Amino acid sequence: MSDIAIQTFNLTKKYGEAYGIRGLNLEVGRGEIFGFLGPNGAGKTTSIRMMVDLLRPTEGSVRLLGKEVRGHTHELLRRTSYLPGEFYPFPELTGRKYLQLGTRFKEGKRDNIQGLIERFDLSEGDLNKRIKYYSRGMKQKLGLIQSFAYFPDLIIMDEPTSGLDPLMQSVFHSLVHEAARTGSTVFLSSHQLSEVEKICQRVAIVKDGQLVSMESLEMLRKKRYRKLHLILDGDNLEVDIPDSVIQRREGNSIWILTRASANDIIRVLNELPVEDFYLLEPDLEEVFMSFYQDK
Repeated sequence: MSDIAIQTFNLTKKYGEAYGIRGLNLEVGRGEIFGFLGPNGAGKTTSIRMMVDLLRPTEGSVRLLGKEVRGHTHELLRRTSYLPGEFYPFPELTGRKYLQLGTRFKEGKRDNIQGLIERFDLSEGDLNKRIKYYSRGMKQKLGLIQSFAYFPDLIIMDEPTSGLDPLMQSVFHSLVHEAARTGSTVFLSSHQLSEVEKICQRVAIVKDGQLVSMESLEMLRKKRYRKLHLILDGDNLEVDIPDSVIQRREGNSIWILTRASANDIIRVLNELPVEDFYLLEPDLEEVFMSFYQDK
């Protein structure tokens, strides 16, 4: 049995003259929690659809669980759960019927559906209701229950926490770790750096259809930027925080991306007429534009 759950070889998809993804080479180990990270439009969904054979690559190939996807799709998908980013379950089915239907086609370690229903706080009334009356968050819960049912060998999810409130996101994070402990490989895409940091062991980062980095979370954290919003008593004041990029100025407000230590930030701020300051979470695009621009 291969120790590699997902391998892509020069995976490329073209749409006319444009590339959805170009030359993607990934290797994800069995039992690993792997994050596929990038801003919207970076090529994450295109790559995932080729992994599960919903799209055919222009060039390259994919192996799942040691086998080529082309020619083994049905066999592999019985051992794989896939939750798309735009999840539209059959609207005329009830939630319970949908779960019964979906799990008939899966192979896995154990049936844990009832426990998942309770953890995602779906009531009997919810399950007996037709899906067309579900909110977005309820549909997402249904998709996650189906994804984690039986703890399949491979779980592939595209933006899995979309539509979930913070409590349900915490349930999801716990389930990811539980699935990995049973031997499942979890591959999830996200554009939220903070979410991936909470649960993943390694990440691949894509931007504009190309892989720009693949590394451990420890290395990613060393490259993390923080976003600082300063309000100063005066305009056009010099702000020289080391290892930082000034994004923009508006009057006496300055937005800065920084990798400086807390001590360095405090030292500089002590020398400035600071009216107020805020430490913000930078979005992924800002991190890319600052740190990866040379790449």
